[in-house]
Amino acid sequence: MELRHLEYFVAVAEELSFTRASRRLHVVQSGVSSAIQVLERELGATLFDRDRHRVILTEAGRALLPEARATLAAAQAATDAVAETSAGLRGTLSIGTMISTGRIDVPALLGVFHEQHPGVLVRLRVLPGGSAELAREVASGGLDLALLSLPGEALAGLNVRPLAREPLVLIRGPKHPLAAAASVTLGELAHETFIDFPAGWGTRAVTDRAFAAAGVERQVAFEVPDYTTAAGLARNGLGVAFVPRSAAERLDGVARAGLAPSPLNWHIQVATAAARRPSAAARAFLGDLLRQTLTLAVLSLAPITSSAYGHHRSGIARWPRSVAPSMAVTTENTAARSLAPTRGRRRGDRHNVAFWIVGYVFAVTMAFSALPAPLYVLYQARDGFSTFMITVIFAVYAVGVVGSLFLAGHLSDWAGRRRMVLLAVLTNVVAGAVFLTWPSTAGLIVARVVTGISIGMLTATATAYLSELHAAARPGAPATRGEIVSAAANLGGLGLGPLLAGLLAQYAGHALVVPYLVSEALMLAGALALALVPETAPRVAEPRPPYRPQRVSVPADRRSTFLAAAAAAGVLFALYGVFTSVAPSVLAGVLHDPSHALAGVVSFSVFGASAAAQAMLGRLPRRTQAGLGLATVAAGLGLVTASVWVASFWLLLAGGIVAGAGAGAAFRAMVATVIAITPPAVRGEGLAGLFLGAYAGLVVPVVGLGIATLWVSMQVAVLGFAIALALVIAAVTRRVLA
Repeated sequence: MELRHLEYFVAVAEELSFTRASRRLHVVQSGVSSAIQVLERELGATLFDRDRHRVILTEAGRALLPEARATLAAAQAATDAVAETSAGLRGTLSIGTMISTGRIDVPALLGVFHEQHPGVLVRLRVLPGGSAELAREVASGGLDLALLSLPGEALAGLNVRPLAREPLVLIRGPKHPLAAAASVTLGELAHETFIDFPAGWGTRAVTDRAFAAAGVERQVAFEVPDYTTAAGLARNGLGVAFVPRSAAERLDGVARAGLAPSPLNWHIQVATAAARRPSAAARAFLGDLLRQTLTLAVLSLAPITSSAYGHHRSGIARWPRSVAPSMAVTTENTAARSLAPTRGRRRGDRHNVAFWIVGYVFAVTMAFSALPAPLYVLYQARDGFSTFMITVIFAVYAVGVVGSLFLAGHLSDWAGRRRMVLLAVLTNVVAGAVFLTWPSTAGLIVARVVTGISIGMLTATATAYLSELHAAARPGAPATRGEIVSAAANLGGLGLGPLLAGLLAQYAGHALVVPYLVSEALMLAGALALALVPETAPRVAEPRPPYRPQRVSVPADRRSTFLAAAAAAGVLFALYGVFTSVAPSVLAGVLHDPSHALAGVVSFSVFGASAAAQAMLGRLPRRTQAGLGLATVAAGLGLVTASVWVASFWLLLAGGIVAGAGAGAAFRAMVATVIAITPPAVRGEGLAGLFLGAYAGLVVPVVGLGIATLWVSMQVAVLGFAIALALVIAAVTRRVLA
């Protein structure tokens, strides 16, 4: 039996036509027919019933098909193993997809993939049976992988990773009685005529399940194969339909409404066969796909100092150059369905507890990273260094973060979320030990570098972890809780660290020891609690993908906008850098208030205002957030500068709150700007460039301020710093608002 004959057999079985199979194989039809006849003689069985009008598989043919696919897959795997030792991938990649994949740009991904791997022949299939048929084809070997939507379904024999989710929107005609409503309830739709998609489609499953759970019957009068037809029927008053929001935005002549009180969420997943190792080409494409979705997931949250490369529209952000928020579920045959509700509740309770544990760990670890802010004046007095050295010590932290972001921030999707979070926490524990046992300037520098490495590993991983645990604990619920807790843990932690250190240093004594001991205890408690947290990243059965650092790229056609956004991000991070490095020195030396507690309050106010602004202004349009945020930062800088010249603590506090609020809103807008101007397939690389600019701002202006204090007074140095940042804001504002 020749592999070529099996290949011909599979082609005819999938096409159910000798003519189409011959075209697909680029072989004359007589050659295909001859090969099938040879195979039938060898097996002693007829594989196809064929006449002039149709070709169908016999019972023997149906039995052979999965075995033939498995044999061909094994042969391809052997070929791949050899090909991986030389340059370039070869072979065929069969991908199934739905008619819509939301914000996941499959054509762009395929274009980039083709450029990188021209030797791979890609076949893309959209199947009439929707997600259910796609799942069957992946399980049987007809597809290498598929983008589908069957959340909550038991998909036997598949590895399933969530990619994204977005709400379903109700569309109806402009004359419909509910046309003016911004939202509707399921009860209001009880007597409506529905336009929907065939059974097996993901949107149909979500809608059916929601109505059944609500005890509301509905009548589906029209089943259609695409959104355009559904919109046409709705536009002409023949019914209403639920479609994904991204699709609804492209449909003309229909009214749109969300569902109250909670949206119906449409989940997009990628499935591969659990029993087969994906081919090298499939693994390469899967990595590109999951990197894109993790980027969207993490960066839509836009937490400050997060690598945010990265898991789903909830934050999906998808996400790193990793594999996206991947609560990989390997589904097996399910037990009795009567146990499913109980298991679901238990699983939800466990993931809910895990969600809060990870939130706590995220917050206390971020708090440790900012813990030294109000203590720098004490180190300065102990070791006798200048304000310039404070900025250097702070800058090396930023260098550690950047290095870790680009080298290790994207590894959690194959190394595991829990493992990487635990490693980040323990790395910070090591940094705390260095602070305590190496009482010198050199020890400070080493400890800050180690802290930066920890934070670079933590932020994207913890953000994705929270998103996945929230989705597992509350299937179908809005992503709001995950977004709020992630931003609060990140920014709130950065604010709570200085506040905790300042209060302990002021009132507990042993100011350079007690804050670290307390923080170490909090982090170690979190590390122990992580033992209760389930893993959500996929188990990587196949060899791990080849390692490479996170790449940076700039979209050539929008380079000026990209550079303006990166420069603006640098200004915003420079502001944060000042308030976590030299602000306590300003408070003690210029405002003559040595209170460590007040120094902690000032730092806390900046990050607290940032978190609050992101929560309150997050729904505003991108341009509004950018313009309002940058203007507010400029106003805050003016207040901070005035506070130094007139020696006013209250002006400094007000300036920090105003500037912090503006920076929170503006940074979120800069992330949105880069997302808008970069193709999805390389968005992670574009966002990496944005964070490179941001961390350059965390280093260069702050160190420049420190150098200036060697030659001029603190007042003059702060004035020059504020003017420089204001000039950059003025130079980039028009471009980022374009």
